[in-house]
Amino acid sequence: MLRTSLPPPPWRPVSLVLLLPALLLAGACDDVTDPSPVPSAVRMAGDSVHLFTGEAAALAAVALDAKGNALPGVPLSWSSSDTAVAVVDSAGRVVGLRPGRAVVTAEARGGAGARARMAVGVTRRPDRLEMSRDTFVFRAPGKECMERVEALRYDRQGQRLPIPRSLTFSVENAAVAAYERLLGGTDALYAVRLYGTGPGETRLVATSPDGYADTAVVRVLPGTPARVRAEPVFRTLVVGDTLQLSAQLLNECGGPVPGQSLTFASRNPAVVEVSPAGRAVVRGPGSTYVRTTWNAFADSVLVMAWEYRLLPADTTAFVGDTLTYRTYVTYAAGDTRPVSDLPSSSDTTVARVLGTQTAMEQRVVAVREGEARLTSRAPGQPTARLRVTRRP
Repeated sequence: MLRTSLPPPPWRPVSLVLLLPALLLAGACDDVTDPSPVPSAVRMAGDSVHLFTGEAAALAAVALDAKGNALPGVPLSWSSSDTAVAVVDSAGRVVGLRPGRAVVTAEARGGAGARARMAVGVTRRPDRLEMSRDTFVFRAPGKECMERVEALRYDRQGQRLPIPRSLTFSVENAAVAAYERLLGGTDALYAVRLYGTGPGETRLVATSPDGYADTAVVRVLPGTPARVRAEPVFRTLVVGDTLQLSAQLLNECGGPVPGQSLTFASRNPAVVEVSPAGRAVVRGPGSTYVRTTWNAFADSVLVMAWEYRLLPADTTAFVGDTLTYRTYVTYAAGDTRPVSDLPSSSDTTVARVLGTQTAMEQRVVAVREGEARLTSRAPGQPTARLRVTRRP
């Protein structure tokens, strides 16, 4: 009997017991494998840089993960938006080629959208810094004669160059001249307003951030008296006030002229009495002008004087009486009006005030024998005397 030999099957069943250690080993390997962090942003040191043509600068940038932690091992690719203005190499070194503006971008490899940008401004290298004039002459001290001073940068061909940052100005002697910075606008970077502060000569120095400087001579002449200015031009006072009036003799540039005495006089001494030196005493209600003079120059101050009174000013009452008090203000002769007021009593065991602050009339009760002084809260604090006696 012939026997035919069959070929072995293409696979053999393998016991699961033999496969289990291999599966566990593979699972363990998957657990310890840690994928590389993916950059989600790039941070650059600064947001802009200025270069002269031919000048280079090293830019710095680092990739960040989603939590903002630095990833120093992540490579960066650098590019320029205008390679005719500025080029950048693989290490972040940027070189200015010609005047203009470009944007340099640092992008993290492997991080979609992880990039940062920096503006690069390129200008021609300056040759000098020049002020608008070499000499400034002021006919007198004072801000009314101030002049605008510019300090500009130029290249070797004499073309004006932009100023990337504000210039620094200084005056060697502030007793002779001073300046004010301009407010707002590009010209505030390179211009100031110069004026004299006193007779003499000094120098104004302008310095650019890149070390260029220029100097101008400043001469201030003594000036001559031009007018009198009284300060302020209007005052409201109360009868009984005393004060020292002030005025200045000014030159043609608005600066004070020292060493000169002014004379004061009142048109109506019954309202305001003024000494020649300007010491004023308010005598009565009304209005008047106080005139200040120096030679042919003069100025005036309008003074309004008001008088407040608490009435009745002096009275006698019996214990238990109730009296009515009013506070009045007189603006001028024949113009007297009541005002809202709540006076206070110097001795509430003798006289007690009834009423409210907004009332025109206030009631006062005489409590016991004695004397009390009522004081108004109106300007000047006028008073009234009340004597209380026992009814006979």
